This record gives sequence, structure tokens and C-alpha cells, in this order.
Amino acid sequence: MGPVNYTKNDLVYIAGFFDEEGSVVISGSGRGSTVPSSLNVTISQKKRAILDWIVDTIGLGCVITKRNQTGVHQLRVNGQEAGDFLRLFVPYLKDKKREAEIGIKYQDLLLKQNPTSATGPRLTEQQKEERRFFFSELMACRWGYDPEQYKWGPLGCSS
Repeated sequence: MGPVNYTKNDLVYIAGFFDEEGSVVISGSGRGSTVPSSLNVTISQKKRAILDWIVDTIGLGCVITKRNQTGVHQLRVNGQEAGDFLRLFVPYLKDKKREAEIGIKYQDLLLKQNPTSATGPRLTEQQKEERRFFFSELMACRWGYDPEQYKWGPLGCSS
């Protein structure tokens, strides 16, 4: 991807768009996952052009077309890029500011833990609990519940 060129006005506009249409998600590596393992940011929209403009403007993510018949397109940003995305916009967010801050801290934790491949060192129980903590905090922030109500179980989130 070439150099990105955005203005503060671009960031403010995109932040407002993300506040209304975006999501911050901490997810596992698949069904049956026992610990959250990735940070994802999405924005869903019927008009693909605006999502393409966002990707071209900030140089992060990609746009996909959902396979169902809804005609919805989705900008997806995963992993370290998701943390970078949130860092760009957190100063301008209103509604999703706390979710973005939790996502940034979670991504920083992942980088600090730096787990290697399946053949390398496994996560300790403490590292798993740290990851579960951020998942619970994000769910509590999003839905206004006590973080103790959401725990990461063998099938993902359970309440």
C-alpha cells in the first residue's frame, strides 16, 4: 500500500462514522477456543465506496462483501492493525472511546505476551486470565453490565 495522506478532518469524520457503525471485538481462534486471542475492528455499511475511501485514506484494513443477501460490505481490521486503527481515532471518539481504549490495552497485552506458534511456549494461566479480563471489560463496557457477568468459556462468551 502506498503512503497515506489524511487530515485531522478526515480522522474526525472517520471517527464519527466508526462511533455509529463500528465494532471493537475481542475474539477467540475458533469455536471451542478457551481463551480470547485476537483484536478485530469492523465497520459495516451498504455503501462500499465510503469503506474503500477509509481504507485508502488511512492505509489500514480491507473491505469485503458479506456473502448473504443483505448487500452489506464490511471494513475489517485485524490484529496489530486493529490496535493501530484504534490509536488513530481514540482522541476523536465519543460513544466508543472506552471500547477503543480497552482494545488498545488488549492489543498491547498481546504484543507483551508475544505467544509463538503451537510448537512454542504455551500461555500461562495468568496470561490467559489477563486476556479473559479484557474480554469481560469490553463486554461490560458495550452492554453496561458488571464484568463478572461475562466470562470466557469453552464456547466463547457465556453469561
